Order: sequence, then structure tokens, then C-alpha cells
Amino acid sequence: MGMVQALPCKMNDAKMLKIIREIAENTSRVYILKHAKVGMQERKISQTQIYSCLHKGSIVEPAQLSVYGDWKCTMRRRSDSCLRRT
Repeated sequence: MGMVQALPCKMNDAKMLKIIREIAENTSRVYILKHAKVGMQERKISQTQIYSCLHKGSIVEPAQLSVYGDWKCTMRRRSDSCLRRT
């Protein structure tokens, strides 16, 4: 008997965002990879900003299945706090 292959689940941006928000409710469930930490240092991005993006950001590149079988997307959050009002 051959191996059974799992079928990938259907994923869309709304479902992906809901899952991300649920995971981000507890920051101990968020793991920042070593290469991401290097990128954060280069761009002067704090962990607080990462968590804020996970909580309040939007998906700018749609959810897609990676070559490793993981779901991924790109998120972005713009903050008005850096804008000066006159």
C-alpha cells in the first residue's frame, strides 16, 4: 500500500489574517527566525513593531503555499505616529 498524501487546505487572505491574529494574541506563540532578526536590525524594526503588524497590519501579498508546504504571506502596517501634523 502506498503512502497517503495530505491535500493542502484552502486558504485565503481573510482566513490567513484570522489565524495570524489568533496566534499573535499570545506573543510567546510568535517565533522570530534568526534571518528575520538580522533583517530587523538592518531596518531598525523592533519586536513591538512586529507584534503591532501582526495585530493590526494587512496582507499585501496574498497567502500562498511555499515550496516547503507552509503557508506564507507578506504583511504591512503603516503608522501615522511617524507623520507630523501642522
